[in-house]
Formats: sequence, C-alpha cells, structure tokens
Amino acid sequence: MSKSIEEEDKLELLMDETSSSLSLTSIMAMVSFFFIGLLLQTREGSLATLKMPLLYLFVSAFAFLYSTLIYANASGNIARLKDELAEKHLIAGNIISEFLGVYLIVFSMPMIISNYIDSLYFSATVFGFGVTGFWLYHQLGYSILQRYVKNAKLFYLLLFFVVTIYASNFFTYIFSVDLFLIVTSVIIFFTVVILVGYAIYCRDEKIDYLHK
Repeated sequence: MSKSIEEEDKLELLMDETSSSLSLTSIMAMVSFFFIGLLLQTREGSLATLKMPLLYLFVSAFAFLYSTLIYANASGNIARLKDELAEKHLIAGNIISEFLGVYLIVFSMPMIISNYIDSLYFSATVFGFGVTGFWLYHQLGYSILQRYVKNAKLFYLLLFFVVTIYASNFFTYIFSVDLFLIVTSVIIFFTVVILVGYAIYCRDEKIDYLHK
C-alpha cells in the first residue's frame, strides 16, 4: 500500500513539474517569436546588423516550441502511468529549453539593445545585468546545468567558459569585428553542443521527485 501511495505521489509531482514547465516554455516561445516579429519590421538597412540576434532568437524560439511539445508528450505518458518515459521526456525538455532556449535569448538581448539605442554605456549596462544574473542563476543552484553536472570543478569550468563566450560575443558585436563574431558564434555553438551532450550522457541518473 505504501509503495502504491509513493508511486501516486511521484506521478502527481511529475505532473506538477510537467504542467509548470509546459506553461513556461509556451510563454517563452511566444516571447521569442514576438521579438523576432519586432526585429523583422526593422527598416531594411538595419537588418544586416540584426542577423546574429535573429539567428539566436529563431533557435531559441524553436527550442522553446519543441520543449513544449516534449512536455505535452510527457504529460500523456504520466496519464498512462509511464513514469520512467515521462522522466526521460522531462530531462530532454529541460535540456533543450535551457541550453538552447534560455541561453540564446539571454545572449541576444544586449545585441538587440545596442542596435536600437546608440549608447555603449546603456548597452554595456544591459550586458552587465545580464551576465550578473546569468552567473547568479547558476551559482545559486537554480540552473538545469547544475542538476546534471555533479562535478563542481567541471561545472564552474563550463560556466566560466559560457560566460566568457557571452562576453566576447557581445563586445565583438558592439565593435563590428566580423571575423571574431563568426569565430565566437562557432564556439558558442560547440559550447551548447558540449553542454547538451554532457547532460544527455547523465540522463540515466534517477531523479528523486519525492525528496529532491
């Protein structure tokens, strides 16, 4: 009987997490597409400088969109009492929505601001708040990355690397160094691939939804 009650509690917690994640990614997908629509209405002469932020926003929007679909499938598996399959879907949704959704929308914001407001000080301030929030989000233990990367040294190494790329990406965009911007973008792509790959490698770890 106690095992049955524990299973029911686990399914209920899984459903709660799935529902909240589904709502969040749905909203974030709409936010991403809203920014995309806003940028596409920009005068034609400015679109050339918005190619990189637009690329980030498109990737981010599709990441949130597919995460939403994955969470929806997870809720269906929970309803059919397939909790192990639902957990795998939750892990996949978490990885995609954070590493490809959240990271890239955060990366794109300072670049978008710098295109509309001709003030290095203002853009740098936005960047400063962005990178501080990004670091604290991970440092305080709220990130998906920390859930899957248990080794503290590797975690901080990856975090430092991502923040460094975030900073170099912003400054190369501000000063229009096209070559460095391309190189930085390639590095960001491989950074995300490494993070996603490592998280997928750790996906078999069981998550205790009753006591986490």
